[in-house]
Amino acid sequence: MTGKKVFFVAIYLFSVMYCVNGLAFQLPVNDKLYVPGSYGGRSFLAAGGDHLGEDIALPEKMPIKAIGNGKIVVYRPSSGYGELVCVIEHDLGEEYAFINGKGDIVVTRYLLSIYGHIRKKINRNDKYELTWKEGDFVYEGNIIGYINDDAHNGDGAEHLHMGIRLSSKSIAEQHDPGHWFRGYNNGTSQYIDFAPASKIIPIIQQRGIQNLCRKYDNNPNVICRHQK
Repeated sequence: MTGKKVFFVAIYLFSVMYCVNGLAFQLPVNDKLYVPGSYGGRSFLAAGGDHLGEDIALPEKMPIKAIGNGKIVVYRPSSGYGELVCVIEHDLGEEYAFINGKGDIVVTRYLLSIYGHIRKKINRNDKYELTWKEGDFVYEGNIIGYINDDAHNGDGAEHLHMGIRLSSKSIAEQHDPGHWFRGYNNGTSQYIDFAPASKIIPIIQQRGIQNLCRKYDNNPNVICRHQK
């Protein structure tokens, strides 16, 4: 085989691997530790339907991992999230149908994962800190932060806020300017773009890219390919 052919075969195999891995998702911590509402009873749509994520009680310093491959679009302090919130945009490669907070179908090629109340260092006085920045590409399982302490996390005792928005950054900004990675609905209709991570991630894990449905079959426990 010539060098040129080897090159194109390698590119092809890399492309196939990338597409498959693009839908290999995991929870941000060990499955047994991910208990929605274990902090303050704040599960998805708790607080009278206002809470747009899942709050997980976790100890300070716990590593938080990217749920899947994607591009970091926010990595900075933010009001309500404390010293660090990370938002990752995941490109699924094509459009898929999901169930939103209202129980309706949302068709999107992109997901946004939102990680609140974290920090860059394991220990506050460490010299080493994570050096991620907006625009960086991360892979499933990369550590993107550590659970922050109660004095610096922006909202009570140690916990993770995990949110999933069913859109790209650009669409989220259009629909919700200034608050597009919000943690609460606050009397708006933005909940229609959100879904619980504890439902979305296992669906992708269980079905896999080879087994996605060709059409939506009204079963909230499956993710299905959208028919144009």
